[in-house]
Amino acid sequence: MASETGDEYAAIVWGDKTYVPYGALADHDKLGKQIGIVDGDKDNRVYEYKGYSVDEWIINAFDHDGAMLLREINVTDIPDGLHSEYEWNQ
Repeated sequence: MASETGDEYAAIVWGDKTYVPYGALADHDKLGKQIGIVDGDKDNRVYEYKGYSVDEWIINAFDHDGAMLLREINVTDIPDGLHSEYEWNQ
């Protein structure tokens, strides 16, 4: 997995998929198993979002800095109860 910087966000690229920030993750019970690290940084971890496909949603968590839910850039079907902090995600 690698990081990529866009005009308004820092994304994670995994294979042919690009994941963009959706919002801070308040419910840490949704943190699934670890599936990778970003740019070789062991403190920059990527996890499954429990109950959702990794093709659409992942969680990026930094050691001691909280967690961010990311959506695959082409996902338009947003699960009920999720709200983005970013205007460009609307």
